Amino acid sequence: MHREELIENLSWALGDDARHIVQYHCPIEVPHFGECGFVEFRGYQKEIMLMQERIGVVCIGRQLGKSFALAFLALLRALRKDRQVTIFGATEYHSRKLLEYIERFADEVGLSYKKTKNVIKIEEGGQIVARGGSVRSARGDTGDVVVDEFAFLTSPAEFFEAVKPIISASPSYIMRLSSTPNGHNYFETLFDRYPHVLCPRSRAYHYFGVQIYSEKTGELLTPEEAEAESVDRVKYRQNFECDFDSQVSECVFSADEVDKMAQTGDFITSTSTLAPVSVDFLGVDVGRLGHSTVCWGCTSGLKAVRCLVLEKLPIDEQANKILRFFKLDSAKVAIDTNGLGIGLYDILRRALGKRILGVNAAKRVQVSGQAQSLGMAVASSWRKYRDLLSIPPLGDSLRQLTAPYILGNKIVTPTIDSSHSDVFWSFVFCLYLRMLRDKVIR
Repeated sequence: MHREELIENLSWALGDDARHIVQYHCPIEVPHFGECGFVEFRGYQKEIMLMQERIGVVCIGRQLGKSFALAFLALLRALRKDRQVTIFGATEYHSRKLLEYIERFADEVGLSYKKTKNVIKIEEGGQIVARGGSVRSARGDTGDVVVDEFAFLTSPAEFFEAVKPIISASPSYIMRLSSTPNGHNYFETLFDRYPHVLCPRSRAYHYFGVQIYSEKTGELLTPEEAEAESVDRVKYRQNFECDFDSQVSECVFSADEVDKMAQTGDFITSTSTLAPVSVDFLGVDVGRLGHSTVCWGCTSGLKAVRCLVLEKLPIDEQANKILRFFKLDSAKVAIDTNGLGIGLYDILRRALGKRILGVNAAKRVQVSGQAQSLGMAVASSWRKYRDLLSIPPLGDSLRQLTAPYILGNKIVTPTIDSSHSDVFWSFVFCLYLRMLRDKVIR
């Protein structure tokens, strides 16, 4: 059977990538291989087969067909005459499971083969051997290597060193190491070192249309809803989101907490005709080029007075608008001095003198004798003031306040409406000024 015919027979399963995949993995002449119309591989599965590096790492979330794609790749590689593909699993059971997938593929396409307990020998082709993932079983073979659930091997570093010689006899031999994360172990080291395919559940959902079903009701869920439903969110992120840190994310200001805050003050843009208002604290998050700057003004008791959005204005005009809409006679001002912020800081300092502070969310500060970033310090301490806080009627911009979350020891601010949660940071800078006054933060 000629390779061109094989490409045509695989066009349903592999789409436009069939030619690239077949040309790399298969010889010109192959054993008879019928039409593969029973399966359609998704984009991230084809990425595994499109890799052309000798050693490649695959990190894909649970239940996304990672092992299925690896089995198909092993079968394609074994179409070469006298080629051996050795497949390893965390246990011999996992290896045999891969062998069952391969046998199913071979049956569906009418491929002639003979099977013993742990070996599939393809007529006029090579063979596939299944072994358990121990260091001892990794010795003595030559050819291609496919390893599934690598992170869960007993001694992954020793196993890798033992299995590398299998592909050393020819530059045409390849190795694929696949797994979901298992904390910070040797799989993460290899993931960082070698070319890799990465597909967490959220990517499969948003980009490839993979559906997610509730474990409780069977209803369709988003990845965020599925994580919230999980019993153990650490394990969920490890198994489904390919999170090596496996740390639970937590909203800085949850929607429930924000809903309980009173509403005071107003929410305006630079075109407003409202008169200026007096504030005690003003937090200013300066937008990047083409983005909005947000100013949050409040009383010393943290009652919101005004939130001002300055949309795509030059720095000097932003300074004029701030002085137009806020009376800052005795106010303390904290302004973000990253990037363009330093220019706005310089202009306002001429008017306000030492009452303006240049701040950086990553700046190290002291809280209860411990050093933290400014953002994390506020995030860990703001609930001391929960009963004092109020917010203006933010409308759709409320999402900017509730979206940021804590992951490990950092704050993650998702992009919302082309903004990196500017409303959130302006509010945080106001809280920072109150905490400085109370010496909660030093």
